This record gives sequence, structure tokens and C-alpha cells, in this order.
Amino acid sequence: MPTLKDSTNKLVDVTEKLLQRFQVESAERKADEEKFNAQINEFKEKLSTALLQIEKLTIENKECSKELEACTNNPNPLIQSHDTADLSAEEIDALVKEIDSCLSLLS
Repeated sequence: MPTLKDSTNKLVDVTEKLLQRFQVESAERKADEEKFNAQINEFKEKLSTALLQIEKLTIENKECSKELEACTNNPNPLIQSHDTADLSAEEIDALVKEIDSCLSLLS
């Protein structure tokens, strides 16, 4: 009878070890699955963002194409008057002076 009891104990031990291995592997698979699901969700978000950017760029492209077509179809482009050009130059000079004064304050 001791042989049957020993065999039974060995079988129980082996079964417990197999069960422990199974539980570890199951936990690892579950962790991997959660990791993969997180990656899938991240990729879905990136894809959605990329699709929105594509849509936005497509709209911008259409607008630019319309503007380009309008510019090329306009035989008389707008000419800036000398007064406007002088005013712009004065504004630029004022900005340069303002920047210079700011830089001197920072020094």
C-alpha cells in the first residue's frame, strides 16, 4: 500500500505544480491581452487624429486651390498705393524702434 499512497502524493504534487504553472501563464496572457488592448486603443486614437488631420488638410488644399485659381484668373491684380506703402514702411520703422527699446531694456 505505501506505493499507492506515494504514487497518489506524487500525482497530487505534480497536479498542483501544473495548476500553478497554468495560473501563472493565464495571468501572463491576461496581462499581455490588456497590454495589446491598450496598444490597439492608442493606435485607434492615432488613426482618428491622422484622419482628422487629413480631412483638415484636404479642406485647406481645396481652399488654396480656389484662391490660386482666383489669383490666376484675375487679370488686374491689386496694386498697393504709394501712401499705403509709405504707411507700411513707417509702421515697420516704429516696430524696429520698439524692438530696439525692448532689447535695450533686457540688456
